Amino acid sequence: RMGFIQSKCDPCLFWNKDRSIIIFLYVDDILARTDQEELYLDFIKQLKSAGFEIGAAEQARWYLGQRIVQENGLIKIDQSAMIEALLAKYK
Repeated sequence: RMGFIQSKCDPCLFWNKDRSIIIFLYVDDILARTDQEELYLDFIKQLKSAGFEIGAAEQARWYLGQRIVQENGLIKIDQSAMIEALLAKYK
């Protein structure tokens, strides 16, 4: 568990004791959020040493079919790709 606390509201949401890093875990996909690069790199190192395979360790653009846009200090999440696929399917 690497010292993370599980949310009582969402079983996929975890944070460390001072909430400096927050992770969302769904099956084998992890989305991590922190504003401390050193903490993030240490977290990735711990995952790798625990045997996890890391596909991409960069700023998130997509997660579980949702687009993530980070700009002007805001994080926007949408499902535009899913909507476009459904529109094309039922055109």
